[in-house]
Amino acid sequence: EGRVSDGLADAKALNKDIQRQLNSEQLDDLLQHRLDQLDAVHLCTAVRRLVEVSPRRNTGQPPPPLVHKLVVAADRRVGAFDGRQLSSFAWGLAKLGWTKERDGDGGMFVAAVEARAVEVLRAGGLSKGVEVSLLMWSLATLGYHPRELRTALEVEPRVRVTLASLRPQEVSNLAWALAKMEAYDSPMLSPLTERAREVVRSNSRQELSVTAWAFAKLGYDTPAARDVFCEIVDFAIPELKKFSSRDLAMLAWAAGKLRYNPDCFLEAIATEAAPRLGEFTPQGLSNLTWALARCGVAVPALMAPLADEVSERIHTFSVQGWANMTWAVAQIGERDCMHTAALLDTLATTMAASVHSLTSRYMANVVWGLANLRFRSLAVDHLLDSVAIEAGNRGKEFSPKALANLVWGFAKLGVCADDALVDGRKLLSKLSPHFARATRAMTPMDISNLSWAFARLRHYDSALLDSMAVRAAETLDDFSPQAVANTVWGYATLSKYSSPLFDAVAYSVPLKLPQFSNQGLANLAWAYARLDYVAPKPLFKAIATEAVDRLPSMSPLSIASIVNSFANLYIIDLRLFEAVDATVVERVAEFKPANAQRLMTAYAALGYRSAAALPLLGQAAEGALASMVHSTPGFSRQERWNQAQRAHYTSLMVEVFTSGSLPNLPNLPRDIMDYDDGWHPARDFEV
Repeated sequence: EGRVSDGLADAKALNKDIQRQLNSEQLDDLLQHRLDQLDAVHLCTAVRRLVEVSPRRNTGQPPPPLVHKLVVAADRRVGAFDGRQLSSFAWGLAKLGWTKERDGDGGMFVAAVEARAVEVLRAGGLSKGVEVSLLMWSLATLGYHPRELRTALEVEPRVRVTLASLRPQEVSNLAWALAKMEAYDSPMLSPLTERAREVVRSNSRQELSVTAWAFAKLGYDTPAARDVFCEIVDFAIPELKKFSSRDLAMLAWAAGKLRYNPDCFLEAIATEAAPRLGEFTPQGLSNLTWALARCGVAVPALMAPLADEVSERIHTFSVQGWANMTWAVAQIGERDCMHTAALLDTLATTMAASVHSLTSRYMANVVWGLANLRFRSLAVDHLLDSVAIEAGNRGKEFSPKALANLVWGFAKLGVCADDALVDGRKLLSKLSPHFARATRAMTPMDISNLSWAFARLRHYDSALLDSMAVRAAETLDDFSPQAVANTVWGYATLSKYSSPLFDAVAYSVPLKLPQFSNQGLANLAWAYARLDYVAPKPLFKAIATEAVDRLPSMSPLSIASIVNSFANLYIIDLRLFEAVDATVVERVAEFKPANAQRLMTAYAALGYRSAAALPLLGQAAEGALASMVHSTPGFSRQERWNQAQRAHYTSLMVEVFTSGSLPNLPNLPRDIMDYDDGWHPARDFEV
């Protein structure tokens, strides 16, 4: 008994000695010959004291040498640790910046900690919320995902009771850990959500921002989670001045991730952040801008200080930060704003020299963002040139979505074969093999974007288009109306007829036409007419019916395009034509000469005498006469000939619509269009 008593006294004395050391060197001197004598309590005390006496460590700095010795000693005794000691020792390692990658046997040690934690849990330990949350936070910070421990916690009935008693900091720690572990479907999220209300009541700004970030990172957007986020917003808006820049960036990122902006929350954050941008880290600036862009929130007052701050610190951003900032600024900036232009030029110049460091996804996002703003400059053109070369060499790294976004971006920016800097055809030729391998994995949006882009870039690959058409026909139910219209428009522009695609669209789209935009409706009709494809009766009947209801809101170009499409296929729909006539009479001033000429040509081809003929003729003649008025003796022979052609065309229209002997079909009787008995194109009538 005396020896046991002496041993306990020695252990307590050693613990006190550890606590009295003033720096890591003194601790190392004290423990270097006693490592074999250290038990779990000593090890936890030593690592905690080391945290207290060590300077605050920046990410990337190695931990003190003593840490490795303590890990080796703990590895030999980990089987004797209880729940509190496991969480305490792991917390110390996390705070000291130790990671399993920095230690040769580090991976084995954290695996041993997890295994011991599972044993303790099953034996009734880890019963306190602080132990569970601290251990999970520490393991996540160490870069370790304890899947076995997480599973054990999720199935242990008493853990739910433990979670219901978590304090605010423990809630935020555990939520953060689950987010870092990507535990998207963890059963622990539900009780955590209920307990998160305590975080709001705690008025702790850091814990509020961390909790909001964690739930957003996990994509946990249940009604209960949304209510908690609203409570966080209600608390945060009047207190934003007290939030740190880090917390503001996290809150903004959470709102952007969820695409949720109640009570103009993001506008309030941006307004508060504008004079404080110097406090934000590069990652914080990137996250703030990204969140605004994701929710479509433009704050003009933010752009000038943002441009200045980013330009000043451009080389402190990561490659990901450059790409995200470019994409975001292109979303919320204005093309004509000098601050937007200056910032995008700075980003483009920096990225052009480091484009080899961009991943395929970031390359595609950058081009897509610039295209969405339709922003081009000399710096952007040099960036596009570098991206085109790099993408051509690394095409196999691109996902189907990245390929589609990249090519769509080049097409939207007008980068084609005759561009001064970027040879679009050469790029597409290099990427063609990768399009072929990616076809089966393409989404409807990918197919739509590529079809549109190929048409704009004049890229014709028959085999690839056939493969995409088959994929489109298989997934047509998942296409949005705009995607359908863009796809068939692209194929028609390339004069590529694909029976699987156009048959599938003709039979499935009529019931969805109310969801099409006016332009989408016109593009759909134009595509079938362009390919001279006589669609089944329900499609053009449905287009006509839908167009009649929309004529007051349709642009003159869309109206002329639809009527011209019917004429090209020799399809007569008196209800549509008469409704168009009424619309023309009411809005004749809106019809440009080119649109008026298209309508008159279509009517003449069908032999339809329009009630709006004279107004249309006036608009068409006005264009020709205006051109003649501006002619001068100095014009070339070809220019005078073009004007003469326009004058002749006008006189021809006069003959067509006013002469007593029309050189085409007379008006057709109304009963010729019997929708119940069949479809009758005009070319089938005998006159």
